[in-house]
Amino acid sequence: DNDLEAALSMDFEELISNTEALSNPDYYPLVFIDRSAVGGSGSSSSYWDWEIEGLVKDGRQAPYYTGVRYCAKNFHSNKIEVIEEKPESNSDDPAVIQEFLTWAFTRCTQK
Repeated sequence: DNDLEAALSMDFEELISNTEALSNPDYYPLVFIDRSAVGGSGSSSSYWDWEIEGLVKDGRQAPYYTGVRYCAKNFHSNKIEVIEEKPESNSDDPAVIQEFLTWAFTRCTQK
């Protein structure tokens, strides 16, 4: 929502490619990602429609998705997977982030 899509996508790919961290049983990344259907001001279209390499959905490379995704580490495969998909949201809205944090903390207490 704030023209950070390219940076966010690259940072997420860096996290996904860190196999040493992902193989650590104490490391449990939970990720909220909100991708826009349209680029922000001054954006390059190549940043706004790429797949996040290494992100898994249904056992395969996750396609580009416009909207919110909740992602988490799969402890069997040590890969980051899409767990839930939601429509585009205003991630500046505290209720949106509160919903994600409730989901994330619930998952943490289950592990």
